[in-house]
Amino acid sequence: MNQDEIISLANQGIIRKRILDKNRSESLIKADFINADFAKMTQITDRTATGIFREMYKAFRQLGDAKWWMLGYEPVDSHKVSMKILMSANIEKNFKLKSLDRFRQIRNDSNYRGYLVKEKEAVEIVALWDEVSKDLVDWVKK
Repeated sequence: MNQDEIISLANQGIIRKRILDKNRSESLIKADFINADFAKMTQITDRTATGIFREMYKAFRQLGDAKWWMLGYEPVDSHKVSMKILMSANIEKNFKLKSLDRFRQIRNDSNYRGYLVKEKEAVEIVALWDEVSKDLVDWVKK
C-alpha cells in the first residue's frame, strides 16, 4: 500500500492519524498469538468450526491493526482496511493472503447472517495462519 492510498483512506475517514504506537502494536501481536494458539488447541468439528474461525480471523485482523499502529494510524470502523493492509504485505507467500477478503466475508456472514462455518473453512484459516503469521509479524514490525 503506497502513501497516496494511505492518505486517501485517511481523507475518507477509514483510518485516523495517530502517533506511531509500537507498544500497542506489540501488545496486539502478543494477544494474536495467544488467541490463535488457544483456538488451535480445540479440535475442529462442525460444532467448533465457527468459534475457531472467528478467533483465527480476529488474529489476522489484529495483525492488520498492529501494522496500522506501526504506521501511525488507527482503523476507524471497518475490518476491510485491516485486511487490505495485510493483503499488501511484502512477504514471500503474499499470493496466499488474497483469501483474507473471502475470510472477512465468511466472518461477516457468520456474525450477522447466522452462517455456520464449515470445518474445511476453519481448517483453511488455521493452515493459512500457520503458514504466514510469522512472516506477517516480521513485516508488521518493519
